[in-house]
Amino acid sequence: MIVRAIDAGIDQWVARRVTPPRTDGLHVSVVLTEMLKTVNPDRYGTWGRNKDRDFDPMWEAGYMWEDVLAKALADRPMPNTHLLPPKELSLDGIFGTPDRLILEAQPTTAPAPWRIIDEEVKFTWMTCAGLLVNPKKRPEAIEDWNPAGLTEDLRFTYWMLQSKTYAAMLWLRRYRGRVRSGSATCAYIETPEGYPRDEPWPMMTPLIRLRALFVNGNYRGELAIPAAFEIEYTPAELETWWTSFRDYAHKLASIALTHTATLDPDDPCGEPNVE
Repeated sequence: MIVRAIDAGIDQWVARRVTPPRTDGLHVSVVLTEMLKTVNPDRYGTWGRNKDRDFDPMWEAGYMWEDVLAKALADRPMPNTHLLPPKELSLDGIFGTPDRLILEAQPTTAPAPWRIIDEEVKFTWMTCAGLLVNPKKRPEAIEDWNPAGLTEDLRFTYWMLQSKTYAAMLWLRRYRGRVRSGSATCAYIETPEGYPRDEPWPMMTPLIRLRALFVNGNYRGELAIPAAFEIEYTPAELETWWTSFRDYAHKLASIALTHTATLDPDDPCGEPNVE
């Protein structure tokens, strides 16, 4: 019998990952990292320094979890949903890459017939104790989780700000020449193939769905604990946050704030032009 050690091939696995094209420029992840360094330097101060982190086995484990979960969910679609192809978002010169976008038909009692769901997949070595009603007990039901922990525990600040930023981009990027004023705010999205295309469809504000796997569980012997949360924002929350985020990002990149969005009068349902 011969036993030998071989190269684990992490770099080869990463090189074979198929991801949406990433445009060179200012990305949500970079802006959030820099923003959080000023708020919590002890935790985020070293983020971004390791340029080879994608080849770290811990990061690759996360990528594999994303791929496996995405494949499983795609093979088992929920009723009244349509999986949108991976797409890089862009708004005001800033780019973002949500993990998974779903177009979901809403019940007739809903304010609008459509809603985009952004499913963000997290594979983390952090403890989930701060999200549990009883940190010493493995969660067995929804009631065992404490969603407020997402906003109270600073370890999850990046998740929350990332989700809010993507929701804002999805919401604001879909305006089709409608007047925005208070509760009259309305957004539109082109319907996917197979659905009526007579006119754009109104949609509700995007819904964020976090799917997390806590590898180390609650750090009390309960390992591999999955969790899922949904986050909803109001139009006012998304517009206010985007204004602050955009201004910070432009200041970070020393971009002059001279961009104005206009709509082509010959194509009122087209995307805004940035001048």
